[in-house]
Amino acid sequence: ARGAFQLLYPGRVNIAIVDFWTTVAGWPFNNFPAQYTFLAKRPLLWKFVYFWAAFRPTRYLTECFFSLFGHAKVRRYFETVQPDLILSVHPLINRLSLSVLSHIRLRQAHPPPPYVTVVTDLGDAHPTWFDPRTDMVYVPSEPLRQLAIEEGVREERVRLFGLPIRPAFWHPAPDREQLRAKLGMAQHIPTVLLVGGGDGVGGLSAIADAIARRIADDVGAATG
Repeated sequence: ARGAFQLLYPGRVNIAIVDFWTTVAGWPFNNFPAQYTFLAKRPLLWKFVYFWAAFRPTRYLTECFFSLFGHAKVRRYFETVQPDLILSVHPLINRLSLSVLSHIRLRQAHPPPPYVTVVTDLGDAHPTWFDPRTDMVYVPSEPLRQLAIEEGVREERVRLFGLPIRPAFWHPAPDREQLRAKLGMAQHIPTVLLVGGGDGVGGLSAIADAIARRIADDVGAATG
């Protein structure tokens, strides 16, 4: 997002990238990044927490907990910074943030800043990404557009634009064979890119080993 704004509006925008849980919400949420890494390495526990937050009754309890300990701190931050636009790229912050903005709207004469969510999951997404009060939701695929509507976001507020990417990927890639040669890669062996999210996923090394063995078997069968 920063690269796009700076390219489209050079020198006209001031962008602050903030870790919501550690910087804004604070205790007891400031350990969320470490807890995320812990859960990512334990699939069963990860699955339990995922569905706990997706099931509406337990999701409501979780959101009440967030509001109890985070509402006042998030409100003070928004009122101090006074942003012109809030852009969310995390599913768990949306309901709390939008509840705070609704509270600000009731207390102040002027409306709060627009709130935009950019969904960074591709084929499926946790329901906490979507809140009907969001001013605009950008999704990367048709299934997620449908999911946003099912979760109550008005259709005219959902935009299908693909995944956001770094500026380095905005331009066409070089010729594949030339790029392989430049990187010292064999021309006849398939290349696989594994993506594990910002904090990785559990078992990524095992996945890589399994794919490597499969490629070795296929290449050996094809050349043998």
